[in-house]
Amino acid sequence: AALRDAGVGTARMSGSGATCFGLCPTREIAEGVATTLQSRHPGWYLTATTTFAADEAHDMRNQP
Repeated sequence: AALRDAGVGTARMSGSGATCFGLCPTREIAEGVATTLQSRHPGWYLTATTTFAADEAHDMRNQP
């Protein structure tokens, strides 16, 4: 609920629920969500990051 209340459209839990994550359309939105959540929940560890496409991951694995 906290992620959605902060503006995340898609929020999920990983594994047993120790980690939650949200998907945002841009890094700027993700950073805004992280800032909002940090102010509401100062004890939480939060970070905004980016993902990349599968073809980019494949390219990275095949570099020396």
